[in-house]
Amino acid sequence: MITPRKIAKETMHKDKKREDRIRPFAFYIGRPISYVFTVPFLYTKITPNMVTVISILFAVAGLVINSIFTTALMLSIGWVMFLMWNIFDGVDGNIARYKKQFSKFGNAFDAMGGYSCIVCILFSTGIAAYHTPCVLDPYLPWDKIALIICGGFAVIFNIFPRLMMYFIRATVDKSESVSGAESVTDKKHYSFIKIIILNIMSPADGMLLLLMPAIWLNALDIFTYAYFLLSFLGMMASLLVMFRTKKNAEAEMNNEKVESASESRGEIQ
Repeated sequence: MITPRKIAKETMHKDKKREDRIRPFAFYIGRPISYVFTVPFLYTKITPNMVTVISILFAVAGLVINSIFTTALMLSIGWVMFLMWNIFDGVDGNIARYKKQFSKFGNAFDAMGGYSCIVCILFSTGIAAYHTPCVLDPYLPWDKIALIICGGFAVIFNIFPRLMMYFIRATVDKSESVSGAESVTDKKHYSFIKIIILNIMSPADGMLLLLMPAIWLNALDIFTYAYFLLSFLGMMASLLVMFRTKKNAEAEMNNEKVESASESRGEIQ
């Protein structure tokens, strides 16, 4: 009989457990719930990619609800849709690891599911903030349409460095700048500050947790402006690290070529 405990044992190896612990909400709440939801899928022929599609549909449902409705109750239902995306985003990985169904396409498709939720949360929150009364309304001189614009740009700023990292991995030789791209996402050696930022910016962690109080405190405008600014700063920091590491990698390669040429001339002499 397949149980959540058995799924946890089969799918959470030591390295993954160590990596996931830096995200408390996902590790202690989201992940255990995902084990429960995983059980019935393991008795079917449903693939991890099919579950990823289900998770994306939940995220889209949250986008639609938050874009149409304006009451705190309905926006909370939209939040539940994003929570279900979070759970099913764990289910597809559980199935893949339990059944040993791995593929490069599956990894890329799973990443797309994460990007889709970032789009749905940030953009729909900007739309919801535009349509509902918010705490900053009496104090800001510009039109509230800025909230939709900021929500859209927050999506771009949040996703752009991630897409650039995958582009570098796919097109650049590993000896050059892939290591620099991966250094941005390598969670094994994250500092305390990086861990805090990771938890705040992740759609499965801080982004999801902060959205609920923002709904009930009429602070969706603060949420939108804050993630617009944080996403912009995060994008600039990520790009700076990537370009700096690429420059250092190229300098090291040039030095190695010079040393190799010098050694070759010495052998000839």
